[in-house]
Amino acid sequence: MTGLFLSIKRSVQPLTLFLFVVSAALIAANVVFMLTVIDHQKSLIASLEERIDGLRGSSIGKAKSPERAAVGVAAFKKTLPEREAISKILGEIFGMARGNGLKIDSGDYKPETGKDTDISRYTFSFPMEGGYAQLKRFIYGLESSKYPIVIEDISLTGAKEGGDISLKVKATIYFM
Repeated sequence: MTGLFLSIKRSVQPLTLFLFVVSAALIAANVVFMLTVIDHQKSLIASLEERIDGLRGSSIGKAKSPERAAVGVAAFKKTLPEREAISKILGEIFGMARGNGLKIDSGDYKPETGKDTDISRYTFSFPMEGGYAQLKRFIYGLESSKYPIVIEDISLTGAKEGGDISLKVKATIYFM
């Protein structure tokens, strides 16, 4: 074998030999790359696809049994405040507005009793005025409330001469 290499070496110019060695090294590097990096990526992709399928199956593809659904509804209902707590919750909302330096002059309130369920809703809307940062903190406070409050609508009007922005919020509290 050594004799064969020496005869090839004598007949081939040094540049060609150099290119042959570099090509062989690149092929070897490609093989190592494929065996390590690409195989690792394939296993990572497979595990992510399994995870996605599991998440899809838990929320869309697999129907819950009526018993499991009933347990979920019962757990949700336990998080809802009682009807008697609505005035306290509204007081906290108005207190949050005052705490952020907002002015509320009036409000509209509309309680609704559920027809086929014991879950009811109390919709309220009110205009307020204040600075952008104050309004933003108030909206964040509503969104992060421990109560089931859904912001239904927000209307924003540009700053007046005094610099205050007008905002009208319509939100709903769900209760038992």
